[in-house]
Amino acid sequence: MGGLVVARVHAWLSFEADGRTHQAAAVSWFLRQQDIPEPSTGMWTVLPEYEDEDETQLRYAVIGTDCIVHACGARLLTDTRCA
Repeated sequence: MGGLVVARVHAWLSFEADGRTHQAAAVSWFLRQQDIPEPSTGMWTVLPEYEDEDETQLRYAVIGTDCIVHACGARLLTDTRCA
């Protein structure tokens, strides 16, 4: 994925510091399942990244909006086995 990582935006926010307004997003991170895209679709498969071994607490972060790249051609597919 060319050094990019996948995240889900949970909230957009802004705050003031040093007399400036900063735009940010609260995100949770995802990890690639494999080092190559899925052969049948050509798309990357990802899973949520967790803080703990029990996989109960997602890994969250607050990042600046200047760090976000939107993949206009991105498509989301659901795994029906998880429904």
